[in-house]
Amino acid sequence: MRVRRKASLVSIGLLLAFSDERMKEKIRDTGLKAEDGLPLKTFEYKTRPGDVMLSVLAQDVEKKMPSAVTKDPISAVKIVDAAKFPVIPPKAVK
Repeated sequence: MRVRRKASLVSIGLLLAFSDERMKEKIRDTGLKAEDGLPLKTFEYKTRPGDVMLSVLAQDVEKKMPSAVTKDPISAVKIVDAAKFPVIPPKAVK
């Protein structure tokens, strides 16, 4: 897939998720791990206060699997493949 030089990766589709810790607040370690051993954390996106989510941080993914992390060419925000690392509301986890 080709991306125009000034295009944001967000415009490509819904398979990417901003997972950069700079986009999040109230980040908490859950003590849980994903199947690949990455720590799962709860957080709120700064743009969606009050909506608590559960997923990995791009910075943690980057340490273990650097090729799974992409940077938005405009903002330099780190992004991971949402199909591999979904962001879900903790209420959905039982």
